[in-house]
Amino acid sequence: MIANLQWSLWIYDIAYYIFMLFCLRHAWKQGSYMVIVLISAVIFGYTIEYGAVTGIPQPYHYNFFIVKLPGPVPLGVVLGWGLIFYASTQVAKHSNIPWMIQPLFAGLIATATDFVIDPIAVYIGFWTWTETVQWFGIPWSNYIGWVGIIASLSFFQLLGYRKFPPGSKGVWGDILVAFGAMLPAYLVVYLWIKSYVWMVEQHWLPEMVLVGIFFTSSVLLVLRHLPQMKRNNKIEWIVLAIPAFFYLWAIIMLYISGLHTKFPELVLVFPAFILLGMLGFCLPYISTLLTAKKKQS
Repeated sequence: MIANLQWSLWIYDIAYYIFMLFCLRHAWKQGSYMVIVLISAVIFGYTIEYGAVTGIPQPYHYNFFIVKLPGPVPLGVVLGWGLIFYASTQVAKHSNIPWMIQPLFAGLIATATDFVIDPIAVYIGFWTWTETVQWFGIPWSNYIGWVGIIASLSFFQLLGYRKFPPGSKGVWGDILVAFGAMLPAYLVVYLWIKSYVWMVEQHWLPEMVLVGIFFTSSVLLVLRHLPQMKRNNKIEWIVLAIPAFFYLWAIIMLYISGLHTKFPELVLVFPAFILLGMLGFCLPYISTLLTAKKKQS
């Protein structure tokens, strides 16, 4: 860990706690079921993290904690899973694209955030990877996993709430749907990662090419529904503030940490991913944002 930059990790981690309070308030306004969904995402994230840091072989381990959960896993990271899940699925929900495509959309924009955050966090020393790394200190499997984790939980929760609409079976019914979705999601994530590792081990194509094919085809599948996407939703500032803050933290720390001198290409790569990521988060609100800007001018 870079000792003189530990303050940046305090900012990074504490931000999770603050944003969680705002998201709980935002979720409550939509109904108790949405609070349940948010909490289930936090718990799902913890179990994923716990399984990773206690696994054999251990793919990574954490070096910085404000509050340490068994594993050990930082509470801030667990809250971060819930926040990113909540923000990305809120955006996907308001996009008005087919419900079966919404989880993939959520998974992609969530992962776009991780593409920027992780290289900085790892370089500063928040956690350390013990397996082979590719993307500026991060293994490709991490990003494949992110899409699968976000999309799988989102898919099964959407499926459950289509069968049993929120409130139709009371609070316990909402809890059963949100937490019950975790079981098939675990299975899908496990098979997803195992399938990816198997394909890599076949050496049919370089791993970077496989990853490129996956993300390109996934983005094209979502963009196919772009014409029907609703773009004039009321702006939900807390939803947009979550990725915006962490993108801002990452771009500032890129220069303060000196990572830009180790990987000069990040000077271009980071802004590109930030632009694409924020565009994805803003799509359901883009017409509203542009209209507001015109009124101001």
